[in-house]
Amino acid sequence: MKKKQTFSPEKRDRTILLLALLLMVSIVPVGAISPAMDLNVTDISPNSGAGGDLFANEPNTITATVKNEGITDIGAFTVRFDVAGTEYTADVDSLAADTSTAVMITDATLRTGGDSVIVTVTADTDGQVEETSEPYNSLTTTLTVYNNGYKGKRWTDGDDQDTVASYDGHYNVTWSAGNTAYNNKLWTEQTYNWSAEDLPVPEGATVVNARLYQAWTYNKMGTDPTFTMSFNGDVVQPAENYQDIKGFGSYSFPYGMYVYDVTAAFDTAGNVMTITPEADNDYGIYGAYLVVVYEDPETAPRAIWLNEEFDMIYSYTTYSVNDTEATVFAPFTGVVTDEVEKATAVTILGGAGDENKSAFIFNGQEYEGFWTDYLRDPQVGFSVYDVTDALTDGDNEAAMQSRMVENKGDNMYAMTTILMAQSADVDLNVTAITPNSAAGNDLFANEPNTVSATVKNNGTTDAGAFTVIIDVAGTQYTEEVSGLAAHASTTVTVADPSIRTGGDSVTVTATADTAVAVEESDETNNALTKTLTVYNNGYKGKRWTDGDDQDTVASYDGHYNVTWSAGNTAYNNKLWTEQTYNWSAEDLPVPEGATVVNARLYQAWTYNKMGTDPTFTMSFNGDVVQPAENYQDIKGFGSYSFPYGMYVYDVTAAFDTTGNVMTITPEADNDYGIYGAYLVVVYEDPETAPRAIWLNEEFDMIYSYTTYSVNDTEATVFAPFTGVVKDGVEKATAVTILGGAGDENKSAFIFNGQEYEGFWTDYLRDPQVGFSVYDVTDALTDGDNEAAMQSRMVENKGDNMYAMTTILVVETPDTTLQANFTATPSYGTAPLTVRFTDLSVGATTWAWDFENDGIIDATTQNVSHTYGTVGHYSVNLTVSDGNDYDTKIRPEYISVTAPYSDDSGDDDAVPASITSRNTGTLLTSQEGKTLRTTTVIAKDGIASLNIGINTYALDSSDNPLSEVTITPQADLSGKSPGTTFSFTGKAYECTPSGAQFSPAITMTFSFTEEEWNALSGKTPSLWYFDKAGNKWEEIPVTINAAERTVTAQITHFSLFALFASATKEISPESTKQPSDIPIPTQAPVNTPEPSVTPGSETTQPTPTATPGFGVLLGGFGLLLTALATRIRKP
Repeated sequence: MKKKQTFSPEKRDRTILLLALLLMVSIVPVGAISPAMDLNVTDISPNSGAGGDLFANEPNTITATVKNEGITDIGAFTVRFDVAGTEYTADVDSLAADTSTAVMITDATLRTGGDSVIVTVTADTDGQVEETSEPYNSLTTTLTVYNNGYKGKRWTDGDDQDTVASYDGHYNVTWSAGNTAYNNKLWTEQTYNWSAEDLPVPEGATVVNARLYQAWTYNKMGTDPTFTMSFNGDVVQPAENYQDIKGFGSYSFPYGMYVYDVTAAFDTAGNVMTITPEADNDYGIYGAYLVVVYEDPETAPRAIWLNEEFDMIYSYTTYSVNDTEATVFAPFTGVVTDEVEKATAVTILGGAGDENKSAFIFNGQEYEGFWTDYLRDPQVGFSVYDVTDALTDGDNEAAMQSRMVENKGDNMYAMTTILMAQSADVDLNVTAITPNSAAGNDLFANEPNTVSATVKNNGTTDAGAFTVIIDVAGTQYTEEVSGLAAHASTTVTVADPSIRTGGDSVTVTATADTAVAVEESDETNNALTKTLTVYNNGYKGKRWTDGDDQDTVASYDGHYNVTWSAGNTAYNNKLWTEQTYNWSAEDLPVPEGATVVNARLYQAWTYNKMGTDPTFTMSFNGDVVQPAENYQDIKGFGSYSFPYGMYVYDVTAAFDTTGNVMTITPEADNDYGIYGAYLVVVYEDPETAPRAIWLNEEFDMIYSYTTYSVNDTEATVFAPFTGVVKDGVEKATAVTILGGAGDENKSAFIFNGQEYEGFWTDYLRDPQVGFSVYDVTDALTDGDNEAAMQSRMVENKGDNMYAMTTILVVETPDTTLQANFTATPSYGTAPLTVRFTDLSVGATTWAWDFENDGIIDATTQNVSHTYGTVGHYSVNLTVSDGNDYDTKIRPEYISVTAPYSDDSGDDDAVPASITSRNTGTLLTSQEGKTLRTTTVIAKDGIASLNIGINTYALDSSDNPLSEVTITPQADLSGKSPGTTFSFTGKAYECTPSGAQFSPAITMTFSFTEEEWNALSGKTPSLWYFDKAGNKWEEIPVTINAAERTVTAQITHFSLFALFASATKEISPESTKQPSDIPIPTQAPVNTPEPSVTPGSETTQPTPTATPGFGVLLGGFGLLLTALATRIRKP
């Protein structure tokens, strides 16, 4: 029998190590073999991305696609294009393996629609590239030249929109689409009407030409439409058939228009048409329209030209059509301009509804396009242009153009153009007087104003030049008018520089043709008088409306600081109900030992339609308070002018540094809104740096807006600060508080002329107020300073906002001698070496007493000291500046515990528990699970926290806690859970606020015998303060009289306080449970492991790299490390 072979663990591990090394060597990648090169022309495309065909009467681009079929990169080579015998070349710098490149040339030859063009493209014509296969370098194709129907017919050998009828004499023309409408394919018989109002023909006039136009679209029938047209009961036949078609590529179907002469059948009282389709029609129809020319001896003399054609145009890069080509021309010949007073062009188009994507041009003079006249129902439009200034003797030309915007213009259909030249009854009349037209329409105080007069020519003949005089309160202004067409109006505007006062009345008279230059049919109606009122414009800063700047209401100089917050307040619209809001201690932090010298509560209200000031009731910390200030502003002119304002309450006496509550109760049926309230608190603190503080207030509504006659300069609120001393200033900060200032880039802050970003980034959506803080140190000056809040106009308007409070804080260095220091670390095991860092102000000598035993241990500024004995140590630092002394004592500042003992021998082991004073550091896993027990004892030694191992300790955002703090609170400002409870003097703030624990941690109160005896006859109870609900909640406790302790299990941090109530004697050990308050719990947070779906991604190898090699190598490195460790420690 063969003996079984065995290996020692050392030999087995060395064998595995050797095999791993061999496997690593075996996976080293081998270099790829260089492959060959092969060029191939794979495609020839005319006008690529711009129609994809060759087009007549224009240059064309031709693009060839060349591919490197090989797997080796290619250097420079040449590509030759032969286009019907004309050669072009293009150079290619290089082409990577297995990639293609597009090479394009422009063929300038102008060709005719229908031509065939042979194109051959050859790559590497100069043999610059050594290829494995040279015969496939060329490609030949035959291309057809097309007329591009999206261009005007002048570019496709078609007709312009030519004249079909003209008239000269006492003629006029009218046009209308009646109630016609667009119909899509498979449309059914339709009947439409034109009323006498649609096509007004004066009594006594004679209709000389009535033409009915019916356009059709996208005809897929294969033959022209054969619908039946009936007009006023008679079937009529087309007199003209105009057509157009795309003419290339896909979706190329005919469009067109039939024109019917219905002169004999036209009825001035009204007309009816019925259109009946063939069966299964496969085209759409536009709304029909009528153009009617009539002769009337009572009308002004006119020459009229009527032009027709159906021409489809579409400026579109993708279809190789630019604006110039997408133009339809309507020529007019034999024009005589002598005595012409007015020339009018009328264009009728289908589909021309895209804004800014069309233009009308007359003799080269450009006018706005057709979109504003587009009618949605018939999908046609009638655009009328005054072309008097552009009219010339002889030949004239109108042009309808599709105008490209971001790659494409309007796809539209030019059908009819009319030109009227009217030759020379004038009646001038002032119809309106308007101050600051389109800019408020009222006269405004403290600024120049404009006054406009509207003059109308009620006659049928155009008026020549005349003057208009506008008399404003006795001051006359004269303006010239070059002429005014019949039935037309013009507006004359003058600037009145007089600075007036709000409430003034101003009489204005406007008179037309004061020099009697125009012979009129009625000279008695040329003047109009109106009395105007001067208003203060509330959208301007109050400096422009005889109001107040945002002036200083309080100032401070010394060891002061200021804090502000909106708490959890929110904006409420009209018909709001009673609301209660809170400010926590964290919202308005006031240091322990500081004294609040001014606490001001601000409540703004908006758009008050009550007729009287708001009378809501304001309660602060349970006390009803009255406004100390009432600031207001109002638009002051025009419509929608209602008051806005702000009440300010002095709540200094009622302010509570541990938290504050306000309740606001409205009157019935309130009809105004309220902004979120905010508090500004100034406190004096000997520990803070010296500061000068100015607090400025006002409610000023500003809105830079052309329509309201307000510019940026006027839409500015100023906050002046006087008596500023700049010498020795370390930092100057300005704080602005505004309502509604949330529009990006539409505001600015200015301090002494230096501009800063506006207020939008600090805007709070809930209260709709914002607190913006600016460093104005560089801009600060001695004496008078000025802050400015400005609404900044962008595209006609700025932000409509409300300036309420501005604070200036000027900080100077504290030169008063003051001892201060820190130590790192402040706790640990003996021996503990602590580094003490001096933070004193003004000191020149230092005396350190590390045990506070009266013995000076060191005299250098910064020093280290080693504590060898377990205990809690108070530290004393006394400093001097050569004249005075100051001492800083930190009681029981250093905590030294016994060294941790671990029999495992592992130098890196974590202590199973640690005890700290005031603040404890937690050691947790990534999930927030504690890795040791931590005990934290409050400074007074009474309260402590015990956080056991394997406890989930998370902050309010569910992140692991790093440290916890328990801080005694000396005063609860008289708050208690009820009248039967008295405060024991033991309250503790546990932070960070919102911290949560699962399972619960232990909070213990340990009393001296004297303190415990003081509770005789009373039962202690522990409560925490619910800040959100503004109330106390009781927590179950265990009372151990023998050990003089009160113990509770807590699951979150808050303010905890021990109260006492009269009851029976305390038993040696009892547990007190609240009857109706459940113990809050916090479930542990489970973090799921990341998952990967097998087969969800596949990576292909390339010739030059092995994917995953680095990962494999890293994995083997870990394996080798593990093996080496095992070999070293069997």
